[in-house]
Order: sequence, then C-alpha cells, then structure tokens
Amino acid sequence: MSSASEILERESELVRIAAALDSAAKGSGRVIVIEGEPGIGKTALVRETRKLAQQRGFGRLQATGDETETSMAWGV
Repeated sequence: MSSASEILERESELVRIAAALDSAAKGSGRVIVIEGEPGIGKTALVRETRKLAQQRGFGRLQATGDETETSMAWGV
C-alpha cells in the first residue's frame, strides 16, 4: 500500500480500512468509524481513507459538523 508511508504508525488501521473497502467493492458493505482524542491523526487517517477509496473507484463525500450540531448524535 503506497499511501501507508505518508502517515506514521497507522499501518494496522490502513490495512483494516483497505480490507473494508475491498469487501464493500465486492458488495458487502462496511462502516468505518475513526474516533479519538484531538491531535492523534484522525484527519490524516481520513485523508488516506479517501485516497484508498478513490483508488478503488468509490465516490467520496465528506461532512464536518459544527458547534450547533454537538447536541445531536450523528448530527452531520
């Protein structure tokens, strides 16, 4: 996986994400949740996930919540 070299210490996560995308490409959908404390590299992992999805021909959408949505679970 060429994109794995772009972020540090995330090989296992990228392998699992790639497997989920490959499974989805074969018709078995998956949900990927990326969560954690600020500053641990979630944004970089999402960026790599989008690249992996693009390489597999998936369309990609992204949304970002703001403060007004914090009271709503899964507001975006």
